[in-house]
Amino acid sequence: MRIRQLLSRCFSKIQSISFYRAIARLARSGIIIEEANHIDMQKVNSWLSPHQKAPESFKPHVTNFVAKRVENVIGFVQLVRHPDDSPCAGYWLFSLLVKISYRRVGIVEELTRAVIKKAKEEGAQELFLFVREDSNNAIRLYQNIGFKMKKIPALEEILMEEKLKRGYRRVVMSKLLCNI
Repeated sequence: MRIRQLLSRCFSKIQSISFYRAIARLARSGIIIEEANHIDMQKVNSWLSPHQKAPESFKPHVTNFVAKRVENVIGFVQLVRHPDDSPCAGYWLFSLLVKISYRRVGIVEELTRAVIKKAKEEGAQELFLFVREDSNNAIRLYQNIGFKMKKIPALEEILMEEKLKRGYRRVVMSKLLCNI
């Protein structure tokens, strides 16, 4: 695992070089963002859980989006709608992932904007997400898109318990989608 972390850090440093990002942006021209179909979700499952069979069930409260280059899935995100009686009531951006070699070229932002657009189309007034409090780059990216830190009292105890179990804390960010 340490070798993988070291390689990931090295690759991350390379990706921060402006020359790399310029080349990567050119290569990004063939990438599309769209709602995921059944085949896309099988590819996502193979990527994220290679030793498990893909679930067959469709969840009506979840809309999945993928970033694809040709037919390869390189990014994934979900729009999850939680009922009003849930501590996480409302619309949530969830499970945002992009393959390492495609990071830092704008795909995360494009996937996020696809979720924002869908939530707006459905009349959502606000979109929420969880992010690790120590993920400064992710927080900065979300802030650039218009998200702000938000405390949801019903979640605070849950998030503190998570910190004790996992060793890190997630925080909530939200973006207003329309004038309330």
